[in-house]
Amino acid sequence: MKKTHLLLALVSLSLTVASASAANPESRNDCVELPAYTVSAPRQSAAEKQISRNLEELRDAAKSVMPVKAVVPLADEAARDAAKVAPRIVLANS
Repeated sequence: MKKTHLLLALVSLSLTVASASAANPESRNDCVELPAYTVSAPRQSAAEKQISRNLEELRDAAKSVMPVKAVVPLADEAARDAAKVAPRIVLANS
């Protein structure tokens, strides 16, 4: 049984090698040399330059620190009510 499998494997391997060598001949005389083209164009168009400038302005604006106040109406109202109800605490050292 094992000899049969080995024989079949060798036959299939030899057929694969034979078909690969037949499909890829050594001499390649059918090569064609194509012309080369050089394209010269600006690196960025005017629109792309404008977009880059706008992005840089936005990035510069984002770098600056701006205070942001979070407005939560219910929390503000609760804080005012608590300040009215709570007695003032005076520290002795102040």
